[in-house]
Amino acid sequence: MKTTRFLLLFLFFMSVTSIAASPLVVTSNADSGPGTLRAALHHAKDGDHIVFALPSGSEIITIESELYIRGKSLIIDGSNKEPGSGFNVTIQVQDPGRSPWRVFRIDPGFRRLVTISNLLLRGGDVSSLETESDGGVILLCKDGMLTVSRCDIRNGRARNGGGIYAGGRFNRGVIALRDCEITQNEAVICEGEACGGGLYVSFGTAIIHSSRIYENVSQSHSGGFYIFNATGRISNSSIYGNRAPSGSASEGSFCGPSLTIVNSFITNMSSETIAERYRQRIHVPSIARHASPPGKFPFSRSKAVAFPPTLAHLLMTSITP
Repeated sequence: MKTTRFLLLFLFFMSVTSIAASPLVVTSNADSGPGTLRAALHHAKDGDHIVFALPSGSEIITIESELYIRGKSLIIDGSNKEPGSGFNVTIQVQDPGRSPWRVFRIDPGFRRLVTISNLLLRGGDVSSLETESDGGVILLCKDGMLTVSRCDIRNGRARNGGGIYAGGRFNRGVIALRDCEITQNEAVICEGEACGGGLYVSFGTAIIHSSRIYENVSQSHSGGFYIFNATGRISNSSIYGNRAPSGSASEGSFCGPSLTIVNSFITNMSSETIAERYRQRIHVPSIARHASPPGKFPFSRSKAVAFPPTLAHLLMTSITP
């Protein structure tokens, strides 16, 4: 069964991306110019693979404006293997936590996938921007698909999603996190609420596997994560030590059709269906309520969710047990 799932995933990737003949290699840690990451992103074609070959002592790339990925699938691997130093690459704004720009703005388009792995990303403070004030480290635009593996996401400040913001109204996108740490990010109140100090996902699908979300802050609620009007799955993960006023849903909140939690530790969480939130006459799968034993977390689990054969389903069935 697992072999079949991975084969389906591979065939799907092949159908939406092209395989690059050879990777684009980043050889300079400067912000711009030949051999830089910014130049590689600019010249990359749909389906290209970007790797790093930075020498020892040069593994930190400091950017003077956000890095923009638009209209193409890409793979970015920061493992910096030989002839690089072998140490993972760091990409950071000039003054982490303060510079008024993020690290990545990702807008690959519908059915295109960006994969980021083996990077330390240190974001800025975008909360005061007039537009796009969400996502202090990564902003994933509507309908985009993003997988983040073995990455550290930190130092972002934003209106929503201090670390990562994914989605938008009627978003059909997917974000999948695996073996990641999201920490030391903050959601800041500008107008109304501030949600998801570490992660905010609106509509679409969110998958969190073997990851830690901790020590993030929200000035309103949901210090760790906020999954709104989206389908979610959390497995083999820990969400703890996040903060929100009065401790209300300090670790996270869920409001959507379905959330599945497997083998995970979440200390303080709230959950409700969209119908419970808005009292609308819409179809929501049946919900089974479970009491919260001492030391456990409350959650809602739907009986069944009907997925089309899309990347959301393939990712969900492939990276989780």
